[in-house]
Amino acid sequence: MHGRFLTTEEETRGILLILKEQRLIRAEPRGDEEWYELTHERLVPIIRQWIRVDRKYFNFTAAKDLIDNSSQGEFWRENPETLLNEGQLEGVIAPFQARLRLDQEKIEFLFWSAVYRRSGHLEYWHGRLDRATVEPLLFQFLSSGYSGLRRGAAAAIARLRMGSTGLLTRCVDLALHDQDSFVQRDAGAALAAVGSTAELGLLKAALSSAVDRPKALQVLADFEMAGRGTGDFGLLPRLRARRIMHKRLIAANLHYITARTGAGLIAGVVSGVLWAPTVGLAYAVLMWMLFSSASGPSAIVYFVGSFLVIGCLFGPVFGITVAWSATRRDTIGKRRSLTLDVLFSIGYVGIFLLYVIVLFAIYTLVISRSDWDRNGADYAMLWSVPLIFWGSILGAVWIVDRASGRTRREIEIAVWATICSFIVPLFVYCAVFWGCVMADLGNSFKSAAAASAVSIPVASCIIFTSISSLVVARRQRAYPKNQEPVSGSGRVT
Repeated sequence: MHGRFLTTEEETRGILLILKEQRLIRAEPRGDEEWYELTHERLVPIIRQWIRVDRKYFNFTAAKDLIDNSSQGEFWRENPETLLNEGQLEGVIAPFQARLRLDQEKIEFLFWSAVYRRSGHLEYWHGRLDRATVEPLLFQFLSSGYSGLRRGAAAAIARLRMGSTGLLTRCVDLALHDQDSFVQRDAGAALAAVGSTAELGLLKAALSSAVDRPKALQVLADFEMAGRGTGDFGLLPRLRARRIMHKRLIAANLHYITARTGAGLIAGVVSGVLWAPTVGLAYAVLMWMLFSSASGPSAIVYFVGSFLVIGCLFGPVFGITVAWSATRRDTIGKRRSLTLDVLFSIGYVGIFLLYVIVLFAIYTLVISRSDWDRNGADYAMLWSVPLIFWGSILGAVWIVDRASGRTRREIEIAVWATICSFIVPLFVYCAVFWGCVMADLGNSFKSAAAASAVSIPVASCIIFTSISSLVVARRQRAYPKNQEPVSGSGRVT
């Protein structure tokens, strides 16, 4: 037992006592020692048969033999590919590692394997290895010609919290000058985990060098991803590092962002088509009543058809851009907010500018120049009315966001979206109309009324499709784990 098993004295004495009570062994004093032997030789074949059929003991023996055979010679020190792989460390060695009696050379072999394979059992083999040899080994690994060994050593420094100045200075050098980008990132993560003031000083010096600055910013991004403060590096480097971190997180989860964006696009198309015969129909009846002197009841069909075109146009655009914005904000760890999801979407900003330009061009060409005030009030109204309605979109989304509460149940959001997509634009239109009347704008009133009439359905459609897209896009809640070396604090709400 002493040669193969790692047991305590109490465990060994307990086992021997049980065997003695069962009369399978007997004690024989030999000088100052007590030896044990089988009570009869006829037990030998029975014990051998039991050992052959006992699966657990067979696996234990296989683990011990694997270590003995693999660690023979010194070739594993020259070529780390001959070390044990993760499957062997996890599936063969790990179940019996606490019972294996090994000398320091075999423990060092297993430590090499755990470092190189980035094994989850690194801490265990580090604990059994002679502490005086750990730091020299890690420094040797950091200087190895094998990038995998340099990566493993940098990751081990972070996991084992090895704060040695020599090791961390070497990590700074690797993070700034190593040819392998993965080694750079692991070295940067080690600095973020256990770097001291001395290493921060080296990074500051690197930031002042035009040659080393790009790599130093990457290291600061490693600090940001590890949640370590970078306040000592100045505002501009911190902002640039944070931007790099965001790019890494987005790249790591791009497949998931794409999936959620696709869901938002489909939702935008469907909700845009559904908006026309529902909320759009209500607006068609309302506009027919407002302009009944110029058109008959058949105008309702015209309005609904026009609104269907609006829904088919704005639905996909806002479906894809709002879902993309929401997923990106989730990925980089921003606070969940339907309002901010819409505000920072490309569709919201881009279509607003396009909408203003189109209105300005239409009314410049359609309305006679003699109808315009010389003081430019008409031009001001053409710019201000779309701005007011675009603000109403954010207001409506904010109301839905607040009204849905912490539970954010999809049915509640859908009901509030339908209500707000009808009420809010109509309320804003009435406010603009009343304001123009009270201000006595003269000819500018014509521009304000026309621009408002066009803005109502557009704003309503955007509110309805944007919120619908966000609801569908957020159904997929679980992010996949970020793959090394990219990791971070991206979250899903």
